[in-house]
Amino acid sequence: MTTRPSSNLNEFLERLFSEKNISIFISLGLSLLFYFHFLSIIESHPSRMTFGTFMGDAEVLNGTNAWRPRVFAVFLARSFVHLFDASSIPTVVRCIAAWNTAWLLASFLIFSVWGRYKLLMLVGITLSVLYAYTPASSIYFYPWDYPALFFYSLSAILFMKSRTTGLVLAVLLGMGFKETILVTSIFLLGMGSGSLAKRTLTFLSVLIGCLAIKVTFNTLTGSGFFFVFDTVNFSNQTWIPLSNLRSLFDPRLNHVIFVNAGTLLISFLLPVRDRQMLIFKAIVVGFSAGNFFLGIIDEYRIFLEVTPISLIYILEYWDQRGRESRRPPHSPPPQRQRREAGGEDGQNAAGSEPTPAAN
Repeated sequence: MTTRPSSNLNEFLERLFSEKNISIFISLGLSLLFYFHFLSIIESHPSRMTFGTFMGDAEVLNGTNAWRPRVFAVFLARSFVHLFDASSIPTVVRCIAAWNTAWLLASFLIFSVWGRYKLLMLVGITLSVLYAYTPASSIYFYPWDYPALFFYSLSAILFMKSRTTGLVLAVLLGMGFKETILVTSIFLLGMGSGSLAKRTLTFLSVLIGCLAIKVTFNTLTGSGFFFVFDTVNFSNQTWIPLSNLRSLFDPRLNHVIFVNAGTLLISFLLPVRDRQMLIFKAIVVGFSAGNFFLGIIDEYRIFLEVTPISLIYILEYWDQRGRESRRPPHSPPPQRQRREAGGEDGQNAAGSEPTPAAN
């Protein structure tokens, strides 16, 4: 019996327009949108700090000791710019926009290819990036902003797929781009089916490795022996936590409570339902606390990297609530699926695709 041509065509179109392929195509379209969006921001608000960090300007980098140890971000961005005509301001502007867009696209593709909530993750990250550059917030671009988003995205997917070795490597490598990647080492506390003592030992080992990398880069760049932070808001010369506390009570339309398009606050408020969600909550809380005491929360771009963690937390919460609402009354809760490599009590799934059942 011959197969009808229309049937073959339908099967081809179904494969072609799979959720993965659609997400990849949308990722490319969004990246083009952001390239021109970033280009217009940089052209409208040229910043010596932005240009200086991308060009490896020693005077600009020396002005903030906390920036110099981000060696991989500074060196790679500088190398990228100098592949082209670094003496031409329009060329440098395009390079800065392209650098940020490339890392953003890489983050999109992580969820498009391996994520479970593909399109929703793209929408959430897009809205968060747009909110980060609203008026009265930071309009600067730095070489480490979007690499940090990439490493948070990568760490989340590796956690969901129980890839311990990959996660360890991602955390250690990410430390060379921005020290806030250290927070994602918390994933190791909830990874795999081993005992809490074994998971804690792995976490502490990676933590020590991160600190060793930080000390090494600090020493090599002459930035002090250990962690170096600014303690005063340079714009108003106020102690940073006090300045941030004032910002929380500053009435304005684009308030910090809507940072990351509101996803950060929502992930704070939603309750924890299992160990997996507890790990995500710990990362969100730890990262936000660090920003409050050591960052300037009016610069909304500094919250971008934690967006994937908040989004997965929210989407997993909705997913669990939805399954419960569809369960027949008085029926026992279904056995939670194990993650690919034998996760103990978390789904395979919050940010990753489910593993097909064995035949």
